[in-house]
Amino acid sequence: MAWVVFVLTFFLLSYLTLKLGWVKQANLKKSFVISVFIIKILFGSGIVFIYTYYYTDRGSADIYKFFDDAQIIASAFPDDYPSFFKLMSGIHNSDPELVKYTSQMKNWEPQSSEWLEFTQTENYNIFQSNRIITRINAFLLLFSLGNIFTHVIFFSWLSLITSIAFLSIFRNLPSSTYLVITVLVLLLPSVLLWCSAPLKDTLTLAGINILFVSFYHIFISNQKKLFQNLVMVFLSAVVILFTKYYVLIAIIPALIYLNLTQIQNLRIRRISYFAIPVAFAALLLITPHINERFDVFQVLNNKREEALKAAIFGEANHLLFQDVVDGGQMGLILKAPNAIFTSLYRPLIIEKTDSIIVKLASIENLFLLILLLPFIYCLLKKQPHPSIKISLIIYVISLAFIIGFTTPVAGGVMRYKTALIPAYLIICLISLDMTKLFLSNKYLYKFQQRILNEPIHNAAKS
Repeated sequence: MAWVVFVLTFFLLSYLTLKLGWVKQANLKKSFVISVFIIKILFGSGIVFIYTYYYTDRGSADIYKFFDDAQIIASAFPDDYPSFFKLMSGIHNSDPELVKYTSQMKNWEPQSSEWLEFTQTENYNIFQSNRIITRINAFLLLFSLGNIFTHVIFFSWLSLITSIAFLSIFRNLPSSTYLVITVLVLLLPSVLLWCSAPLKDTLTLAGINILFVSFYHIFISNQKKLFQNLVMVFLSAVVILFTKYYVLIAIIPALIYLNLTQIQNLRIRRISYFAIPVAFAALLLITPHINERFDVFQVLNNKREEALKAAIFGEANHLLFQDVVDGGQMGLILKAPNAIFTSLYRPLIIEKTDSIIVKLASIENLFLLILLLPFIYCLLKKQPHPSIKISLIIYVISLAFIIGFTTPVAGGVMRYKTALIPAYLIICLISLDMTKLFLSNKYLYKFQQRILNEPIHNAAKS
């Protein structure tokens, strides 16, 4: 019966996908959309198999530690509905009656006080990010009958429809550019692998997509659905906050810039471009003297130290750095270029490793490095850059710095940077018009016809 539910879920979500307005607006053929959906399910299922048969420690596998804890919550329904509701909502979560459930869960509570003391990070472990993914799994268990692959379908679908919504922003690009961006954003292997499974990475990417789309429609496209977009901004921000809050920190400057570009008075806009970054920098320098918990520089240094201690303690393979930063603010600033490069392009293909996944990641990183060429080409031609592109650059640099500075293990970088890869791909390709190439090559032209409903030749307006 569980596999019947699996099949029905696939067909139901496939039907729903093709009926969504933004999927229709994305100008993609139905056959292509469903094909991508199937591919995402296959990749998401591949992660399940990897954590089942390759990394066999179920207690440390992200896929299963959330799923297993969710099964304990789901067991409270319907016989103990009040406890189920409290665990799912967080209301009265200190009720002693819940101990019989929470005591069985291995990843419900945050890190122990002993661990926080050891890593010296007691002051900034704010959010219990494990719980949101556990709660979603618990809800899905009410319908999936315990089949984890049905959960894969749901997460693959969520990743797919939000990615298509994000791509719909760029549908007025030349058809060749839009086609290449679409194929890469939807089918890049690392994003397929880590953002199609029941993991926080999938939720984070979905939240980022919707946050950018909603802000775009509020400030640039002037959609009339203001209330709907504001609700989506709030919900997506909450999702990011409770999965990977540092991503929200990275995205805020980009969204502020996107807002500033809509100021009609040119003089005020130019003043804002200068004044707001200066005010933001001043705030970063002043707040530590008010409350040490808001010392961003120290928080990042502590996070780097905690992650490095955890990696060494766990005998992690392929460390990307082994040093902490003792130079305060200046030490952190000096590390920034290397951190950004590490996040975007490491592991390099020349680095030795026995891990097949790391080797494959290094090949993809080489591809990402090559994609800098069209970006540099467009810079040298001094082409005008749409505001959304500058906004994405701010976001990618900010998040790449945070990831590269605080993540010492290649495996972690490979996963975490999936939150910025779609934006990176768009940055590199958005200003490149390949229309002549597609029109002169019959195979590329046929490829375009198989994916897009109709050609789009208008210049980007964003």
